[in-house]
Amino acid sequence: MSSSFKYLLAVLFVGFCLTDPALAQSHGVFRVVKGKVEVKSGRNGAKSRARVGQKVFPLDTIIAGPDSRAKVVMVDNNEINISPDSEVIFEKYEAKTPQTKGNVLINVIYGKVRSKVEQKYDGKTSKFEVKTPSAVAGVRGTDFLTGYAPQTKMTNVVTFEGTVTLGNMGPSGQIMNSVPVTVGQTASVALGALPTPPSAVPPAELKAMNAASDADRGGPGEGTGSPRSPAKDSDSKKEGDKGKSGDSGKGDKPGDSGKGDKSGSKNGNQAGNGPGKGQNQNRQPGSVNGDGPKDKPKQENNGPGPGPLPPPPPPPPPPPPPTVVNDFRPPDVKPPEIVREIIENNNRNAEVIIRITK
Repeated sequence: MSSSFKYLLAVLFVGFCLTDPALAQSHGVFRVVKGKVEVKSGRNGAKSRARVGQKVFPLDTIIAGPDSRAKVVMVDNNEINISPDSEVIFEKYEAKTPQTKGNVLINVIYGKVRSKVEQKYDGKTSKFEVKTPSAVAGVRGTDFLTGYAPQTKMTNVVTFEGTVTLGNMGPSGQIMNSVPVTVGQTASVALGALPTPPSAVPPAELKAMNAASDADRGGPGEGTGSPRSPAKDSDSKKEGDKGKSGDSGKGDKPGDSGKGDKSGSKNGNQAGNGPGKGQNQNRQPGSVNGDGPKDKPKQENNGPGPGPLPPPPPPPPPPPPPTVVNDFRPPDVKPPEIVREIIENNNRNAEVIIRITK
C-alpha cells in the first residue's frame, strides 16, 4: 500500500469522525475540575488535561488522579461526579428528549462515580445504567454512588435518593439476579458472585459519603463553572471560560502571605495597617508567624546615615636620637687644645688619636 493511499485513508477517516453526528455531538461539559484530571479522546486516543468548559464526546475516557475530581453536566442536565483515583468511559449516552427515549451506559473501570439522574427511565425502553467489571446498576431517576475496587473485584452501590437495581450483567446486557437498593442502603457484588442483601448505612457514614462524592464540595483545589447548566453544542466559548480549573490539587485561593494594605510599612515587616489574608491574627510585632519568639523589630531608616569615619592619623615620627656630646671635661675645664700626633706602630696603618688636655 503506497504512502499516498494511506494518507488518503487517514484524511477520509478524520473527515468521517468530524461529520458523523454520533461522534461529533457532545455528551456534556466539564463544570468542575479539581487536581489532575485527564481526558482520553474516543476519536483519536489523544490525552489532554481537562478544563472547565471542555466538552465530553462519545467514548471519551475521564481519568482522575489522586486528590482530583470532576463533574460533568450532561446535555439532559444529569450530573456525573467522578471521585479521585477513578477511570470512567462514556460508552453510550443518548439523551432522553421528546423525540428520543434515552439510552445511557457509563463504564466504571475503577474508582467511584456518583450519578445524579434528573430524567425518568423505565429500565426497558429507556435505560440509565452504570456498569463495572463485576456488576451493573440501573436506575429510573435517582442519586447514587457506584464504586469498583480492582484489588477485590468488588462493586458497591450506595443510594442517596430513589431506588437502584443492582445485579449481574447478562449476556445481552440485561441485569440479572438483581436486588433493589433504596435510600440510605448499600449492597455489593463480587466478580462471579450474586449481590449481597441491601443493608442500611449509618447516618454519619452516609453524610460523609454524600459530601465526599460531590465534586462541588469534596477534595482540594477548586474549579467550577455554572453548577447545573446543561451542555449544548451551541454553547459559546465564553460559557466554557466561566470557571477556572484547579491544578496539583490546590484548594481555594490561598491567603496572601502576610500582606496588608498596600501602604504598609517599609521596615522589613510584611504587615500593613492590619493583618493580611492568611496571616495569624495573634501575630506579635517582629515575630515570623505569630507563634515563635519575639524578634527584635527593625528600626526605620529615615534617611541616609553618616558616611564612613575618616582613617586615624598616622603615628607621630619617633624622636631623634639623643645628641652625644664628646665633651667629658669637668665644668671648670678650659676649651681643649687639640694636638695631633702621628705615631707609627710596627709599620701598620697610621691612626689618629685625639687627646683632650687642659
